[in-house]
Amino acid sequence: MARRSFAFDSMSLQEQSKAPVKSDTILKTLKSININELDRLGLSLSADIENQDIIQNVVTGNIIGSAHLTSDLGAVSIIIEPKVSAARLVSIIEFLQNDSFFSNEESESYSGQTDILTLQILRCIQLVSKSLASGSIRGYKSLSKKLPYIKGRANYCDYLLNNWSHHKEIECNYSELTIDTPRNRVFRLALVKSSRVIAGKENNRIFNTLRMILFSLTSVKEQEFTQLEIEKIARENPRDASALLACRDIICNLSISPHPGHSRNFFSYAINMAHLFENYCHKLMSIVLFEKNYKPCEELLFPIEGIDEPIRLDGLYSKNNRKILIECKYKIINTLKDVKRPDIYQTVAYCSHSDVDPEMALMLFPCENSDEAAKLIGTIGGFNISCNKIHVVTVGLCFHPEKVVKGLQFILSKILRQ
Repeated sequence: MARRSFAFDSMSLQEQSKAPVKSDTILKTLKSININELDRLGLSLSADIENQDIIQNVVTGNIIGSAHLTSDLGAVSIIIEPKVSAARLVSIIEFLQNDSFFSNEESESYSGQTDILTLQILRCIQLVSKSLASGSIRGYKSLSKKLPYIKGRANYCDYLLNNWSHHKEIECNYSELTIDTPRNRVFRLALVKSSRVIAGKENNRIFNTLRMILFSLTSVKEQEFTQLEIEKIARENPRDASALLACRDIICNLSISPHPGHSRNFFSYAINMAHLFENYCHKLMSIVLFEKNYKPCEELLFPIEGIDEPIRLDGLYSKNNRKILIECKYKIINTLKDVKRPDIYQTVAYCSHSDVDPEMALMLFPCENSDEAAKLIGTIGGFNISCNKIHVVTVGLCFHPEKVVKGLQFILSKILRQ
């Protein structure tokens, strides 16, 4: 097969994944792609090439989404993920946090910011704070005292979630003597750069948080690092790799559009939107089904005989012996025909499990542009399962969670009546 030539063929794959992609370049490349050739190479293409607004908006930095471009064997794969405004993303996260839905490992505190660069900096601060707070074996001696908040390093999440006054004393963890290591030098460089950015945004809370952490790094020398040097340090410190690579993105001005599915190198600071969507749908359905006396099942892992790995359900709700199953797919669909067979068969397999055996199954997909907060796309039937049909529903990502709840309530009532 003859190799097709593109302007970026001379770049390495790693360079291509980092290269900024202009909207006109994306559109031009999309129109030149041979879809059949992509399929043979195992590459994918998911984009509406007629809608230039989608492509242009993806690269403006005002959305959470991605335009991921790579070149392999002369072909191109461009994947455009669902878009969510930064403001709406924050409202979704806050909606989940209100009842402590996230576990500690999954919890993110973004303090209601509405620009992606600030979200990226906050993510970096949180990861660095967690790394530094893990004890003296990681490079410093940790002390805990009652101090005015401006000294030491306050608990980052508590600082953002609780409104406490300027003079309030809190429990601070701070380093008595921070060891001057390459890891800590990277942390310091990223925090210094972040503080310069935040200082211009008039966000005193984030700025003071940065000052607290930098206070604990006063013994660490300032040093400039290249991207490759930071990545080398990350490999030498695997437990701190996420924090170091988040620092790398800040220091090297890499992509500020978090996206799922494409972890740059071997880690990524990125918000896992697919996982967030799953949690979002679980919380929405928990509210909707609570009115109908269905409660979420605590156990979502179900073993399969002869297989070591159990299946993990996205959501299961029960009332007496009646159950409702939900499966969340972070993929854009417009019609019932867009639902892929593997996704259908996976849901059918879960419905067939003897311990699951639901009376109803719902497949939930995100929708970025819709007039309805929640919409019943259709039903898929013809399977030898107890629920007989699988209902396909889209969840509008541009609507406030309260409107989505009302939309789902209407759909569930309609389905249950039938």
